[in-house]
Amino acid sequence: MLTPKNNRLAGRELIDQWLKEATAFGPSAGRGLRSTGPRYYWTAPLDLHLDSCLVAATACDISHTDLTLHCRQRLEVRTRVVVCLSGQSVGVPARVVTRARTLNGFIYGLQFELEPDTTPQPQQQATRTDVDANSISAAFAAWQRCCGCPAA
Repeated sequence: MLTPKNNRLAGRELIDQWLKEATAFGPSAGRGLRSTGPRYYWTAPLDLHLDSCLVAATACDISHTDLTLHCRQRLEVRTRVVVCLSGQSVGVPARVVTRARTLNGFIYGLQFELEPDTTPQPQQQATRTDVDANSISAAFAAWQRCCGCPAA
């Protein structure tokens, strides 16, 4: 198995490239638990590289900081993976942060793990609506979007 390369610059460039592709699908209705920017629908075949195995997955939506995907294999929360487009050898390190069971697999929320940018960012204060929106499970919302289920 080819081990994917995953340095910070290549990772950020890949995410930017994936976001550029995703903007063609339009904005997603969901909001990730840790996402600070807009989310976009993105359906693409992915390979998840674990320690010694390769797992196939399909992307559901993406933001600058995280990715929601569907996979038939069970992964534990906090599992570290490298996410690549199927057949590619360059990937982005990520960590599983949420998991929800579906009829035909699992929906996972992955947070990209790139070294933090050293550029100082302005502080944002959380508002009541920010906290309420973030309390909704990103994995469940992604599952509803991917499976075409109506929102409750």
